[in-house]
Parts: sequence; C-alpha cells; structure tokens
Amino acid sequence: MNRTSREPRAQPALEQLLSDLRHGVRSLIRAPAYSLAAVAVLALGIGANTAVFSVADAVLFRPLPYPQPHRLFVFVERSSEGQESYFDLASFRFLRDHQSLAEVIATVDTTSGINLATDHASFYTQAARVSAGYFDVLGIPPMVGRSFGDHELDQSLVVLGHDAFGKLGGDSAIVGQSVSLGGDPHTVIGIMPAGFEGTPRADLWLPSKPDFQGQGTNFQILGRSRADLELEAGDAAAANLSDEYFRRYDQESEGRRLGVVGLREELSSYRRPDLLRLLGAVSLLLLVACANTASLLLARLAARGRELAIRSALGGGRRRILQLLGIESLTLGLAGGIVSVGLAALSLNLFATVVPEDILGWSVQLDSRVLGVCLLLSLGCGLLFSAGPALLGSRVELAQALHRGGRSSEGAGTVWWRRLLVIAQVAVSLTLLVAAGLLIQSLARLQSVELGFEPDRVWAAEMSLQGAGLENAAAIQHFAAQGIERLESLPGVERVAIGSNIPGKRGLNLPVSVPEREDGPERGSINYAYVSEGYFDSLGVALLRGRGFEPSDRSGGPPVTLVNQAFVRRFFPSGEVLGRTIEPVRFSPEADDVARTIVGVVADFRGRRLDEEQPPSMYVPLEQATSGTMVITHRFFPTNWILKTKSGAELGPGRIEAAMREVAPNHPFSRIRTMADLVGAAVASQRFLMVLLLTFSILAVLMAAAGLYGVISFNVARRTKEIGLRMALGAGSRRILGSVLAEGIALAGFGIAIGLVAATMLGRFLDAMIFGISAHDPLTLIAAVLVLLAMAAIATLQPALRAARVDPTTSIRAE
Repeated sequence: MNRTSREPRAQPALEQLLSDLRHGVRSLIRAPAYSLAAVAVLALGIGANTAVFSVADAVLFRPLPYPQPHRLFVFVERSSEGQESYFDLASFRFLRDHQSLAEVIATVDTTSGINLATDHASFYTQAARVSAGYFDVLGIPPMVGRSFGDHELDQSLVVLGHDAFGKLGGDSAIVGQSVSLGGDPHTVIGIMPAGFEGTPRADLWLPSKPDFQGQGTNFQILGRSRADLELEAGDAAAANLSDEYFRRYDQESEGRRLGVVGLREELSSYRRPDLLRLLGAVSLLLLVACANTASLLLARLAARGRELAIRSALGGGRRRILQLLGIESLTLGLAGGIVSVGLAALSLNLFATVVPEDILGWSVQLDSRVLGVCLLLSLGCGLLFSAGPALLGSRVELAQALHRGGRSSEGAGTVWWRRLLVIAQVAVSLTLLVAAGLLIQSLARLQSVELGFEPDRVWAAEMSLQGAGLENAAAIQHFAAQGIERLESLPGVERVAIGSNIPGKRGLNLPVSVPEREDGPERGSINYAYVSEGYFDSLGVALLRGRGFEPSDRSGGPPVTLVNQAFVRRFFPSGEVLGRTIEPVRFSPEADDVARTIVGVVADFRGRRLDEEQPPSMYVPLEQATSGTMVITHRFFPTNWILKTKSGAELGPGRIEAAMREVAPNHPFSRIRTMADLVGAAVASQRFLMVLLLTFSILAVLMAAAGLYGVISFNVARRTKEIGLRMALGAGSRRILGSVLAEGIALAGFGIAIGLVAATMLGRFLDAMIFGISAHDPLTLIAAVLVLLAMAAIATLQPALRAARVDPTTSIRAE
C-alpha cells in the first residue's frame, strides 16, 4: 500500500530536470532586476575573456594552417644570452647534410618589398627567398605548376601567392610566362592556393640564390620532423650536433647548443609574454564578475528562505534544492554567455584601433574555437558562482524560515560569505588598478622620451628600388635627384631627402673593422645607411661635432662617413673620433669595402622601440654609396623619401604618390605616413596593454562598488530594528552614518591590504611591460588605494544615509 501511494509522486530524473528548468526560468523572469544585473555582470566578464582569448588563440594556440602542423619546427641556437633562430647559408648546408631528425628542411630569409609588373598591371608586394623544399616542409604544393628544384636556385623564377595571382588577372595561363620583379624578368613556375600563408608572410617566393658565400645571418631554417619523432627527441638530436657544428668555425661551443622549437612557438614568441599577462588579467576580471554574481545570488537566497523551506517540507530534499539552484545559475551563465558574444564582437572592433599591426595580421576572429571557450566559460561561471550559495541555500531551517515570514532569512554565515566576496573583489581590483597605473605612467614616459629627431611636419614614403635601370649607384643617384626635385616642387613642401633608413625602421647590418679603436682594433656589426644632403636637417637630427655632408662629398672625392653617439661610445669612449677610419668587411662579392673617414657625429635617435637605444650606426653620402652595397640594401629594405612641410601646409598621400608617379611610374610607394604615426607605432604594444588593463580595472572597480553597495545596503535593511533601537536610546544620525560608512570602508580596507600584498608579489611580472618606473612605485600604489577608498565611500554613502534617516518608532512597530 505504501509503495502504491508513493509511486505516483515519483518523477523520472529527466522529468524532474525539465520541471526544475521551467521553474528556474520562471523564477528568473519574476525577478527581472536580479536577473538583468547578474546577466550584465557575467556578460562583461565572459565577453572580455572571450575577446582577449580570440586574440590569444589566433597568435598562440590556433593550429597553423598546414598539414600536421605539430611536426613543423625551426632550428635555434641557445646560449646564456638568449635564443637565436636565424643562421647563415653555411649553417643550412651543414644541417641539411648532417641532421636526421627531419624528413626535409628548407631555409627562408626575411621578406622584402619588390615591385611586380606586367604589360597590364603593376604593384608593390612582399617577396621571400626560399630554398628548394620550402613548400614541402609546409606540406602545401602549388595548386598550379610546381615549386623550385635544387638545380634552379640560381635562376630567375617565381612562385606567385594567390592574392598576387588575382591582381595579375587570375588566369592560370600566366604559368610559364614572364613578369617583371624589380625590373628584372622572372618566369612564373607555380601558383599557391587561396589561403596559403607562408612563414614569414609573403605574396610571392623567389629561389634563395647562394651568393653570400655562406655568410649573413638572415636565414631561418625550417623542418618537418619524421612522423615517428617527438619534438623533445628532435631537440636532443639537434643538441648532439652542437660540437661538430661549432667546430666548423674552429670554435668551442662555450655553452651554446643547437636545438629545435615548434614553429607555432617560434612565430608567437614575440607576443607570448604580453598575451599571457593579458589572459591572466582578464581572468581576474572574470573572478570579480563571478564573485559579484555570487553575492547577488546570496542576497536572492536570503529573500527566498521561506520558498525553499516550503519546498523542503513538501519532499524536496537537499539534492533537489541544489539541482534547482544549480539549474538557475547555469541558465544565468548561459544567458550571460549569449550576451557576451555580442560584447566580444564589439570589443574586437574596438581592439582594431589599438591592436599592433603584427597581431591584426593573425586573423583574429570569433570562430568555433572561441565560441566553444565562451560556452565553457559560461557553464564554468554558472557552476563557480553558484557552488557556495547553493550549498548555503540548501541548508534551510523550516521553523526559522516560516517564523520570519516574507522577511529576509540571511544568516550570519551568509553575511560573512558576502563580505568575503566583496573583500576579494576589492583585492583583485587593486591589483588590476596598480598594473594599469604603472602602464599609464610607463606610456607617458615613453611618449616624453627624447626622440633625437623632430617628427612634426614630416612625411615618410617607402619605395622599393630593385631591378633593371637601378643596378648601379649612378642610376640610383640620378633617379633620387629627379624624385627630390619633383617632390620639392609640391606646394607646401619645404625640403625633401632620401635615405635607406629612417627612425623606427631597421637598417642594413654591416660588418666593419675599426683599426684605430682606442682599445685596439675591433670587428663588429653596425647599422648602415646611405642618405642624401639635407637628410638630417629634414628630420631635425642634431650635428654634435665635426661637419655634415657637403657638396664636395661626391663620387671621386675622399670617402667620408658620419657616425652616431652610440658608435662613439662603443669604439671611441674618449670622444676622439674625428679623422678616424671605418673599414667595411666584405661579406659578399658585391659588398662595399671602401675605407671611410669619420667627419662628423650626429645625435642618436630612437628606433623601432622607444625604450631601446639606437645601435652604433654609420651614414654614407648618397653620392658616395657604392653600387654593390646599395643593391644589397635594396634587396632587403625599401628606400625612404623624407618630406618636410612648411608650417600650416597640408600634404596628403595622394598628392605625394601622384607627383612621384610622373617620375617613376613603375616604382609605386608601398606606404606613405607621417613620422608622428611611426612614433605612435613604436608604442603600439604598450598602448594596447594599457588600454585593456585600464578597461579591466575600471570594470573590476565598478563591480566591486556594486558588490559593496549590495552588502551594506542589505545589512542596513537587515538591521533596521537594531538601528531604530539605537536611535531610540540616544544614538544620533551622525553616529549611525559614521558606523555604516566605517563598515564599508573597513571591508574595502581588508581588500586593499590583500591587494597590496598581491600587487607587490606580481611586481616582477610587470617589469618587462614598463619603462622608466619601478613595479613597486609608491605613488601608483597610493593612487590605487585612494581610488578604492573613494569607491568604498561612494558605494557606502547611500545606504549609510538611509540608515541615518531610520524612524525609530516606525522601525520598531514594523518588527
């Protein structure tokens, strides 16, 4: 009989689950203020994490677009000073003949710009020189035609990328035909499929001609490991070659070892530290969001004590109540996740204004992988913020809940849980505020650093000068003179100059000998650039001693050079440098070996990063630059036209490009921008980190303020009778106001104390991100503390004023 009477009430597990799901959704709809607040907080936390993860995934985690990408690696040379991944061609030949860890290896040099032209089209594009086997390593053959053979590395051939192929008309009949690259004819032998991205990225590929006699460390050696070999075993196998490898130079290894690293790891190594720090910071923001939502859930549970007690009395056991509360939390988490996708998409659009160019090149997007992480975050957050409150909510006491009626049933344990959550939010907020504050000051110091040049009213235009008609110095000098004359005729242009290097750009790394060095002869590498007359005046670079270039410094005159301060500090610390000699070391058959006399010293200027000093550099007058070194320079680097405008003059890229097209229709500019934009690009990484950390810290502070407001406000409502009694016994409004404010500030104070300890411990992780300031800067710590104390006072003020206005008679009668 008893079994018969119980069976109709029993529900299958799935039916129970669906019933609780329907009830949970209805319950959330009946409490719109709570539901909207929880969804908004979660959406901010999950959305920020989704957006940052989409960036990190593109750069760090997403598999490379090649077959079996885990088998791709690069050779590296490790030493106590760090890790290098670029080699000379002699090293490639050695590894090709001695290694046994890869099915195939190949080499690729750094990309360089080049002008591509046919009878019907011309444009500037990026080219990479590769050895035979390059496409085999990456595992993707041309979709039409073929790749290079070992016997073809000295021939003028080209494999087109799909984009370049499209710009040339998209007709596969172009295979076998000739195109002009830098003025030289090259036969098209293959076309790569759409979506193929080489490493480094390029639009076309040329054979790597072995013309450097094995020297010049510009080459990266890629490999595809054997299918039966793990990367760790490959690293050990490479290390075993180290002694024999270094004996080629009659050197001991001296702690240097060969090794291999995964291609994905190598490509992302530059951005990995910054992105991992951002992931850590945005994870802290998510914890603040979860803590804030948990605090909201605790407040709601306090108001639902009677409901949960009745459910328990009607047969709903603790497991059933936990299930109900868990379903409600997961529903909130999923709702927050859905909203967060829109916020993440909006955030990525905003990111585009501050993200450095190299990150944007990784095709950041909200793909299935990112959306999958968003779903996991949503479910994880739902479980995380509901765990503690659900356990507390399942421990309902029927008699106490019914005795309180519809009033709050929040107990002392729940109150302390909410206080601890607020303390944690304040601690995390302080940590993020300190990091953001340090980055703000670091960026301010970077932007106020002495540049060594004047970027105002200066335009920089890049152009490739490779190929037919520009094979010798005389042709290049004539071409430069024509271009300078035409650009100087533009209205508003004050002065025009040309140089193979400008601030913010890398120059040719030239091996030189300094026989008259004060501490004895030395060989080393320095930056080389040729420049025209007026180059330093156009950029506002100061001449510190000696003289600048003069009209007499032309071809046939005594070879001269200018050097920068960094050169003087390295080779002539006493400063006695004028009249001394620099002898370039011939590193290729056509390279410059003309000894030059130092006639002047110019100021250092900042390069690609404003937090790095300029390396030792030499500058050669354009009219004295040798043909061989100019051709080598143009193989790797574009030439830069410098235009100084008159005050108040307006000069746009269109006018510059149109004027130069009259002189050089087959040499288009690859990029035209102001020097101010170049300076801005030099701090793009720091600005990106600062904007995101500042955004995260502001969101965290607002969430902490909301959490503190909720705790104090609810506490005032719970203690209304007590406050009324105290006021009836003589406690004044000011005393009540002060006690409530003190409670809020005390909670914030505990969080601040914990946050200061955390910020101090995390200081070493911030050192690499900041410039000109200590990670434990006291002013930054004090400012962050004051911001949070002000937040605590503001968040607590309204509940405190409400408490001070309690009518003792009304409050006691209501109880």
